[in-house]
Amino acid sequence: MPNCPFPDIKEIKKSDRGHMLEFVTEMDGIPITSVIWKDNKPVSLISTYTGILPQTKVERSDRSEKKKIQVDCSNLVREYNRHMGGVDLLDSLIGRYRIKIKSRKWYMRLFYHILDMAVVNSWLLYKRLAAQNGNKNSMALAEFRIEIGQTLCMLGVRETHKRGRKSDLEKQLQESRRSSSTAIPPKGVRLDQTSHWPMWMEKRLRCKYPDCKGFTYVLCEKCSAALCFNKNKNCFWNFHK
Repeated sequence: MPNCPFPDIKEIKKSDRGHMLEFVTEMDGIPITSVIWKDNKPVSLISTYTGILPQTKVERSDRSEKKKIQVDCSNLVREYNRHMGGVDLLDSLIGRYRIKIKSRKWYMRLFYHILDMAVVNSWLLYKRLAAQNGNKNSMALAEFRIEIGQTLCMLGVRETHKRGRKSDLEKQLQESRRSSSTAIPPKGVRLDQTSHWPMWMEKRLRCKYPDCKGFTYVLCEKCSAALCFNKNKNCFWNFHK
């Protein structure tokens, strides 16, 4: 970083335990503080909100004298130690379902990591709110990631209608999809008001709208959900409003 003349690591190793250096620079209008602190080994940290001051004392073991000693410590190191449990948890959760796309470009790897970090932090916030609301059936991290992916892939997507007769393969795939049990799509997709076209089926299926026990020939093309759509019941409209 500019204006941060870090000394050679060999020179820092020669210094006494508790020795620290601080450098302050600015990048894109944001002040950034770099701190080097000598513990058993040199420790380097960067922060945008704190630095050396106010200094504190930490207890360490002195092997030569075989006793506990007090060592000077910067506020940045103290703040890191206070919150490192959350950092370790975040890294552990990111490692479970990390984006597997490989790239030789460093900024793409950084982008994928930031994306993973945003998803995990969103899930942690979702879990916290679910606990506050008494919801014991909250989604697991894998399920949460899948729902985000499905919503982003389908949100605002318009279904294209091709002219002409469908091929036999397309008919078979559509028939297989209709006859199988389908899950209700994510809320963001269900309520996006884009390309939810009613399709007529040859076989009746049970309506997917909650508390409706009826059977219908109408299927939402985008949601793949059977919904009542007649003069007596309009589950199709209620499902998407």
